[in-house]
Amino acid sequence: MSKNGPWAKSNRDAVALVSKMTLEEMANITVGYPPTNRCSGQTGSVPRLNWPGICTTGAGNGIRQTDFVNGWAAAIAIGASFNQELTHARGVHMGKEFRAKGSNLAGGPVVGPLGRVALHGRNWEGFSNYRKLLPKIYRFRI
Repeated sequence: MSKNGPWAKSNRDAVALVSKMTLEEMANITVGYPPTNRCSGQTGSVPRLNWPGICTTGAGNGIRQTDFVNGWAAAIAIGASFNQELTHARGVHMGKEFRAKGSNLAGGPVVGPLGRVALHGRNWEGFSNYRKLLPKIYRFRI
């Protein structure tokens, strides 16, 4: 990871936090626990360091299990628009809602091989299965 890239400060902060953890605490944050709140999933925490853990929330059309949020258009509809600005704006605003509701990790939307199986049943959560629409980082062999 670049020492001067966009994630440099976050990386330094993470390294500093983990360096203060015991082996047991490091193992605990890698385990998923049944959520005790509106999170879809939750990792272990490190109370000694005031680190609450990670709240994951999944949904293809926006944050779920809460109120006063938007219901966004399905990713397949956004992908069919071929409108990069619309796609980006949707992601930015969905991310803001996830963050505002306390979610640290959004389980959607997805990009990639989801559309490979026509009978999958959840292809609407992906933008497309057409390889030329996918960013280079997600170029899988289809």
